[in-house]
Amino acid sequence: DFDYSEKGKFKVSMIKYLGNVLKEFPEVLKGSAATPAAEHLFKVREDGTAKLLSESEAQIFHHTVAQLLFLSARARRDIQLAVAFLTTRVKAPDLDDWGKLRHCLIYLKGTLYTKRHLSADALTSLLWWVDGSYGVHWDSKGHTGAMMTMGKSALISISWKHKLNVANST
Repeated sequence: DFDYSEKGKFKVSMIKYLGNVLKEFPEVLKGSAATPAAEHLFKVREDGTAKLLSESEAQIFHHTVAQLLFLSARARRDIQLAVAFLTTRVKAPDLDDWGKLRHCLIYLKGTLYTKRHLSADALTSLLWWVDGSYGVHWDSKGHTGAMMTMGKSALISISWKHKLNVANST
């Protein structure tokens, strides 16, 4: 949904789409979450103690993460970090991953009516912010995020896990 009601501002929302995503999820989402990502987002149990999801739960997990990926690329840039991690877990999700997905959905339920605001100070000034973290994922891979603005709002934002391990952080 596009909202041009304020001069010089543009709002984007996908409230109906997100409402359908929340309705389709098979659990009742109770509580609240201040952020889309739990503190333990990047932690993965490699010791064999994590219980894998059943085939039907894994399909629901994959489907819901794909829906959130679509949402995060358009109207809800605030969930990009959580979604970027969850997309790396769709091949063999476990109960911990299910909890991380549930946490993100609880956050989205609490912020259902949040809209993405776009505006610019000047059309001649592009500003970029880039940040990278070394070895934050369970497999020692890093993570990078970036954002481009024209002064006021993020026109482009990205969040991705590195594909290669590196020997040091320099």
